[in-house]
Amino acid sequence: MSQWKPEVKFSGYPKPDIKWTKDEDLIESDNRCKIYVDETTSTIAIYSVERKDTGTYAIKASNSAGSAYLQLSLRVIGKRNLFVYRGTLGVKLLACGGTIDC
Repeated sequence: MSQWKPEVKFSGYPKPDIKWTKDEDLIESDNRCKIYVDETTSTIAIYSVERKDTGTYAIKASNSAGSAYLQLSLRVIGKRNLFVYRGTLGVKLLACGGTIDC
């Protein structure tokens, strides 16, 4: 069983509202996919990764000061659920009067 769990750090005042999308469609937590948000981080956890999970994921942080987003690409390959993750690691984006780190 393979899982994908990127964690993104964010900050801002007031605390940003966090939304995750896949191919521009809003993601809601369900049995296979959970979204966690605490004071400074958000994680999307996809359990039992499948080919249909391939796509462009984005996290958007928004508040009254503005918004920022970060895109992550996931490509699931083959029956063994090998996956390729492309994202911007170590990049800080000015977001909502703060930063988003990945």
